[in-house]
Amino acid sequence: MKQLQQDWASKWAVYSPDREAFKEYETGRTWTYGQLNRMANQVAHHFTKDRHLQKGDRIAVLAENCLEYILLFSVAQKTGIVLVPLNYRLAPAEIDYLLNAADPRMIIWEEKFETLLTAAPHFEGIEQHLPMGEFSGFADPHREKGGLDRFEPVEVEEDDPVFILFTSGTTGFPKGALYTHKMLFWNSINTAMSLILNTESRTINVMPPFHTGGWNVFTTPFFHHGAFMVLMKKFDPEAVLPLLQREQATIFMGVPTMLKMLTDLPGFDEADFSALYYIIVGGEPMPIPLIERWHEKGVAIRQGYGLTEVGPNLTSLHQRDAIRKKARSGARISTCRSGSSIPRPAPNWAPTKPGNSCSKALW
Repeated sequence: MKQLQQDWASKWAVYSPDREAFKEYETGRTWTYGQLNRMANQVAHHFTKDRHLQKGDRIAVLAENCLEYILLFSVAQKTGIVLVPLNYRLAPAEIDYLLNAADPRMIIWEEKFETLLTAAPHFEGIEQHLPMGEFSGFADPHREKGGLDRFEPVEVEEDDPVFILFTSGTTGFPKGALYTHKMLFWNSINTAMSLILNTESRTINVMPPFHTGGWNVFTTPFFHHGAFMVLMKKFDPEAVLPLLQREQATIFMGVPTMLKMLTDLPGFDEADFSALYYIIVGGEPMPIPLIERWHEKGVAIRQGYGLTEVGPNLTSLHQRDAIRKKARSGARISTCRSGSSIPRPAPNWAPTKPGNSCSKALW
């Protein structure tokens, strides 16, 4: 298999170290690409040297959108560690099922979700526990580096996983899609080819981090292209409407229900969306009257379709066809082809039809 240069933070730390990368809406914390890279290098040293984590080890994370999550993603790229985002909306028994299935060596959690974990029997059996409050000590751009501001990335192959993303199947039990470094790269390239996405792009991310939409519709493509993103812990229309204007968002992703809630706000008619090229819509077809409402504000609508196991950005309907081809999801944007699905454990799986953007195995 081919090896990849997967350390995006170090690339942008060289190209544009002072460029703002990610901002946390609730706290106002903002990191540049240079700061993010230095912190990720420190954490990578700590995880590999002090905690003896290695390539392929899994870290389960139970948290809302936050800068620490972005830091963990960068660490995963540098070390070959695999992130396992957990759904904080699940019941303890469901969390326990995911913990048993993923078998992580470490778990990191926001303290407000601790009761979900303490009620899950498999939580205590995880080798290393790291509360988010403790991990946040590394998420300080002014932290003393102690000579650990450089880290030699671990070599990864293109089909090594960077995420295990759990998605429900026909059996009713979630299945973990192995999301590889190659999928990460090609999803970003495919997304940028179909949309206006570059270093000047700006967006607000309101999608949850336990869903592929929270990571791979915009977050990882934006990271790859050196763009800017504001993270929100949850969708709040009264906060999003002024934020889209204040942050000069060039693109936004939401489901139709979110977009309807925005149009229902008193300030919608007066809102200035002059920087917004278009809105990406998924999850369900968008009603024609709602499309027309946004068109009246000069905002184009791009509907699309995707799968956790495929990209996820798979098809995109050009904004010129938003009305003419209503209820359609557009043309294929992905280079994906079907692969084989092999249940856990799959140490020697081999794809029958290799594709760039497909998960070829289930955990």
